[in-house]
Amino acid sequence: MITGERMADDERIGTSYGWTVAVGLGWYATVISAWLVGRFQVDDPHACDGQFGTWCMTSAHAGIFWLSVASPVLLVMVVVMLLIARPISRNVPAPPLAGTLAAAASGAVVACLGGAWLVLR
Repeated sequence: MITGERMADDERIGTSYGWTVAVGLGWYATVISAWLVGRFQVDDPHACDGQFGTWCMTSAHAGIFWLSVASPVLLVMVVVMLLIARPISRNVPAPPLAGTLAAAASGAVVACLGGAWLVLR
């Protein structure tokens, strides 16, 4: 069921905020899962055979490490997506399109914020 504001001629515009957020979070889950699967698929079982210690960093371990390092950035992206999803859901009639736009826009905003942080530090 699509809900939204009503125009003068009783035509619906906009979509549900909840569905927009769900689609946006689904995009994040899809991209992160695909990245992790890619990291685990290139793992070589013999990568640590020549190591002289008990510790070895494989590509799978590096993927988990970078996911934990990137978690603050992912949290900021989700917060920005939640803020952007409200106005987008009011103006876009389809939840998949609204959620995709919200997720893409939050990625662009966080990339710009990261670039500004690198320039200004």
